[in-house]
Amino acid sequence: MLINYLTTLFQKKRYYKAVSFFSFWDKYTSFSKSVYIGFGVRLGNAKIGNYSRVRQLSTIYYTEIGKFSGIGVNSRIGIGQHPLNLLSTNLIFYKKNQIKNSWVRNIDFQEYKPTKIGNDVWVGESVMILGGIKIGDGAVIAARSVVTKDVPPYAIVGGVPAKIIKYRFDQEIIKRLLEIQWWNWSESKIEKNIEIFTKENISLKDLEVFNFKKKIPKAKPFIQKSY
Repeated sequence: MLINYLTTLFQKKRYYKAVSFFSFWDKYTSFSKSVYIGFGVRLGNAKIGNYSRVRQLSTIYYTEIGKFSGIGVNSRIGIGQHPLNLLSTNLIFYKKNQIKNSWVRNIDFQEYKPTKIGNDVWVGESVMILGGIKIGDGAVIAARSVVTKDVPPYAIVGGVPAKIIKYRFDQEIIKRLLEIQWWNWSESKIEKNIEIFTKENISLKDLEVFNFKKKIPKAKPFIQKSY
């Protein structure tokens, strides 16, 4: 298994042109050629969707990232936690370590919780996102923020801890965008509708063309035949 992992590692670094040769990931991590991985990035048990970018020196653990999302330089996502209800928070008492293992005792504690980052999410530079957090589609995280709670779709948050500043669009447009889910379109469909991606201040009218709901034909009136 180790040989297979190392072979896959070097094949991706050789043939995936947008992946830095000086980035690292484990065998539980997955991504395609349509992903950018910058210098010094470290990935552990991570899944990254197509057309997403992870800038240099970022660290991501136990996290699923959707499509078309961007992770800023030097961000930390899926950060492990320490137990707060014990006499000490030091892992020397509950996890094997490089200092002293004779004190280690097994406890019921999950250090890394699954984290989920949606599609079309922009995470700014040097952001920290705790493990177990869910970031909704279209959200924006301001640089150097510390995210300790879930972030709703299309919300812009910032600060320590991060709080909602505003939303990118009004609620009607957000609802429509979540219905459309443009990030799941094929490349040909994106190319066909490419102009919408550079239009400022989109409106519901702009999105009418993407109405996928099938129209139910009106029932014809029943006419009693005479025999």
